[in-house]
Amino acid sequence: MKNKIKLAIIFGGKSQEHEISLKSSQEVIKALDKERYGITLIAITKEGKWLVGEKGQEYLQLNLPNAETEGGVAIKQAQTLASSDGENGLSKLSDGEKSPFDIVLPIGHGAFLEDGKLQGMLEMLGLPYVFSGTLASALAMNKQKTKLVAKSAGLKVAKEIVLKKGKKYFEKKIIAKLNFPIVIKPIESGSSVGMSIVKSEEALTAGIEKAFEYSEEVMLEQFISGREFTVAVFGNKKPKALPVIEIIPKTSEFF
Repeated sequence: MKNKIKLAIIFGGKSQEHEISLKSSQEVIKALDKERYGITLIAITKEGKWLVGEKGQEYLQLNLPNAETEGGVAIKQAQTLASSDGENGLSKLSDGEKSPFDIVLPIGHGAFLEDGKLQGMLEMLGLPYVFSGTLASALAMNKQKTKLVAKSAGLKVAKEIVLKKGKKYFEKKIIAKLNFPIVIKPIESGSSVGMSIVKSEEALTAGIEKAFEYSEEVMLEQFISGREFTVAVFGNKKPKALPVIEIIPKTSEFF
């Protein structure tokens, strides 16, 4: 195919879910049709440095020794999009330079890549990208705000208590409202990072402390026993639901 779609894949990032992003990007690269897409890999290190093209491929292979990067290309123009220190990443586009990409595919997890920040930056630069927009990404990253949206749509949600770091809380009051088991989650984190399901007062205190390591706010919810499903929906004016997928963890208590 002569005129391949020029696709930039952004992965990595400064969040606790950095490694998960690398694994996700590896699977995406495997699945992409190399005859249809000209792929440029853009890695963001844990320190926030942007590595483009060959450097992005090298970073993925160094951190995932068996990573699939076949089909990735080093576009020389792409090197203008990122500085070595990450302070002026994508700065040349803001000066009016034409992008060497047709579309951006962010394979990010957690803060900076999944919470609307990257999406807002891409929109300001006029770069089309895949997945949810800035507002939807920001709302979905915050569990409390997501539940407010769900409740406003008439959906049932679990009872909750939200704690803020530095403010005193009382375990007895939490137990009286929610009862065990209790699910503890950092409000702004994904991939079950910092999450616990507790069944005693001692475990409750430890679980809250663990969650506060990842977020300034922590959500405690009444545990709901049942099966877990996910349904992805894409499109705005004509939304389309993808097939239903059931989540069945093989080893852990939760996904």
